[in-house]
Amino acid sequence: MLVSNKFTLSVVAALVVTALYMVGSTLILIEQPNYLAQVIVKALGTIIVMAIIFNNVKDMKGWNTLIFVIIFCLIGDVLLASLKLTDNPDLMFQLGVGAFFIGYLMLGILLLLKSQAVSNRLKVSALILVSVIGVIQYSTLSVTSDMAIVVMAYIAMTTVLLTGALSYFLIDIKLNGFFFIAGLMFYISDSIIAQNVFGSTPVYAAEVFIMLTYAAGHSCLMLGTSKLAIKKENELPDTYTA
Repeated sequence: MLVSNKFTLSVVAALVVTALYMVGSTLILIEQPNYLAQVIVKALGTIIVMAIIFNNVKDMKGWNTLIFVIIFCLIGDVLLASLKLTDNPDLMFQLGVGAFFIGYLMLGILLLLKSQAVSNRLKVSALILVSVIGVIQYSTLSVTSDMAIVVMAYIAMTTVLLTGALSYFLIDIKLNGFFFIAGLMFYISDSIIAQNVFGSTPVYAAEVFIMLTYAAGHSCLMLGTSKLAIKKENELPDTYTA
């Protein structure tokens, strides 16, 4: 019963986290001068995500890496939300983006490692598909020569992330769907940021869509890990719960 309740708890947490992220994006849109409040709201949302995922995966071998993924997301959230609080916003931005780079790369590699049941042919097919999407995305951006390597590296990272999510999804479409959606949402969130920074036409209400997709990604990670925890409990012998 306690394990089954993890899914319900994850659903409630997903709603709370989404609300917090949307409050944070609203504070940015209305140019709320209390920048510290933006930092606290976004950080609180990510801390909730970390707590829920830890509760879900603490007894599952190999999944503790997700905690470090969320820690790097938390670092990225705090750094990017603190741009107005520092005298060196460019450095803060670079560090924040770097934190997300590490976190998402860890997530992609974790999902790839968990996809050993998927044939190499399917993995290569997924990689080719995602790589083509990345090339098309890069061709639509106006990237200066000094930023080209950085942008290509980030697209390569998101390619690993989405390939891992797709590969893991193919193992069990019903069980692992949330992980694929999580990877997809993080990919879309970063794509909107790239379009806003390097694209010729900024996305309307970009901050709202960025935070909605980001919140959806974290929500799916919470829901996905809760389903894995339930599956693990159901596979244990009855004497375990007696």
